[in-house]
Amino acid sequence: MHHLSKIELAQALRRVEELGQIGEEFVNSHFEGLKSEGKVSNFQWESQDNAVSPYDFWYERDGRKFLLDVKATSGGFERSIHISLPELQVMRDSAEPYYVYRVYEVEDGMAKLRISGEMRPIAEAILKILLSLPEGVGSDGVSVSPLILGCGAQIALAMPDPVET
Repeated sequence: MHHLSKIELAQALRRVEELGQIGEEFVNSHFEGLKSEGKVSNFQWESQDNAVSPYDFWYERDGRKFLLDVKATSGGFERSIHISLPELQVMRDSAEPYYVYRVYEVEDGMAKLRISGEMRPIAEAILKILLSLPEGVGSDGVSVSPLILGCGAQIALAMPDPVET
């Protein structure tokens, strides 16, 4: 049996939260670059203003709006990701396409990114099962292998150097 003290658990949870923030910073920088190149017309870091938002960013391209959630790890691409019940519901119900941005191998201002396929079909399949659980049984989310998300090619990310003033 694995042993973890309350302090060790708190430290691990803090590292996960910090890593999530760093992953979102990488994606924000990525979108700033896409906007300056004219590849997206607009974007917003939604979870920066609303910590309980069921998506982290939205962006617009060719008059369409897209939603995305960032899932970051310092480890490899294949590490499982947690998708919350509210995220699954928005993936299924949103009028806008919803994607997972898998940020991995985060280290020293560098990271890698792969973008999932549209998440609606996966969310529909998972929610069908979760909603059929016996009365009195529920789930607040699921762990999912990124290998089933239909992710595209790897994109290298780098944090811009801070501007000296």
